[in-house]
Amino acid sequence: METNFLRMGMIFIFFIISFYGFSQDSINTQKPIKPNVTEDFYLSDFSGSIINLIATPEKYHNKKVRVIGFLNLEFEGNAIYLHKDDYKKSIHKNGLWVTFTDESWEKIKKYRFNKSYFLIEGTYDMTLFGHMGLWSGTIKDITRIDKWN
Repeated sequence: METNFLRMGMIFIFFIISFYGFSQDSINTQKPIKPNVTEDFYLSDFSGSIINLIATPEKYHNKKVRVIGFLNLEFEGNAIYLHKDDYKKSIHKNGLWVTFTDESWEKIKKYRFNKSYFLIEGTYDMTLFGHMGLWSGTIKDITRIDKWN
């Protein structure tokens, strides 16, 4: 009798586990999360790494871009770098010269943005290389700048 009760319990548990396993939906039915985009930035524009801009500049020339990097603002040295060490070691080719709209420049002055990681959005220009041609291109007309934590 105990054996039958044990066997019935095992069969019951087997069916519960089987039912639960087969009832799981294998297709993701959740709606995709809408990305955080600014008014002038669309999914067709580039959002990625500075590496892509340096490696294939012709692909992004005169297009809106969004990148994250280490920002340094100083006389004749406004640039965003792939990494803080690139700035410290003066590896300018791992960076891009940056120019700002008046509105974004006011935000920089207000919050004293500098020497930290930032997300920026602007237009990539592969023909401008900054002061003395040291950088690998320019992100100009920057319309968005946010500290990246």
